[in-house]
Amino acid sequence: MSENFKHSIKTLYHENLGLSVYNCGFQKCEPLHSWGPAIRNHFLLHFVASGKGTLIIGDNRYNLSAGDGFVTLPDEMAYYEADKNEPWEYYWVGFNGVDGVRLMNAAGFNISPCFHCDDIKMVTDMIMEIYSANGTKLSDEVYMSGCIYKFLSFLIKINGSENTEHQGVIDYVKLAIKYIEHNYSRQISIVDIADAAGISRSHLYRLFMKQLNITPNEYLIKYRINLACELLKDRNINISETAYSIGFTDPLYFSRVFKSIKGVSPSKYAAKED
Repeated sequence: MSENFKHSIKTLYHENLGLSVYNCGFQKCEPLHSWGPAIRNHFLLHFVASGKGTLIIGDNRYNLSAGDGFVTLPDEMAYYEADKNEPWEYYWVGFNGVDGVRLMNAAGFNISPCFHCDDIKMVTDMIMEIYSANGTKLSDEVYMSGCIYKFLSFLIKINGSENTEHQGVIDYVKLAIKYIEHNYSRQISIVDIADAAGISRSHLYRLFMKQLNITPNEYLIKYRINLACELLKDRNINISETAYSIGFTDPLYFSRVFKSIKGVSPSKYAAKED
């Protein structure tokens, strides 16, 4: 083990409380140190104390640095990697339980997997409190559970529904996504989506980039193409019918867009699904 690589972890298995801590630790990574692509069966929250790195979830890529944090969800495919020149040092805690989904949604992670906090010491101290609470007694288990609740309470305040500014951001994005889901088969424009959300086109663009790391137009196209993939599994629906069903009036243009995203033509994709 090199001098610039220090790793510490505690693995725990507490199953009796609303939230149970699975593991907790900290690591100063080597350049390009990575994990995945892979999935876990629990929530895992990382917080970057220094350096830089990259998180990839699905089609989204997030460039993170000191003060940024991120969450991977149970059964979610994820990949993350330390920067080549300034590898990150991060702290993490893994947990699960019946309260997990509700609290993570309240903290805003149903909108974006990332958050930011300028008070790096406060966040790392809270994770280290969890790390230091490990023990074999029931009182240790209860105390550790209390620590993770306290930590998530903090995240809800700075990143979730109790943050008025952030809540406004979440509402606008949700309204836009709801409009897309209800109107994707029509000839809708980004202006239409922005009008439905009650904001300007430029404001909508900024909010989508901030929360989802994707433009509204990219979201609309990917939403339509993902629906096309589902329709193409049905042999009774041809390429033209699929295109019109998801809002494309030109099947040839639809085929070009589909191939640019999926890497194969719609016909080849449909054949592979057989």
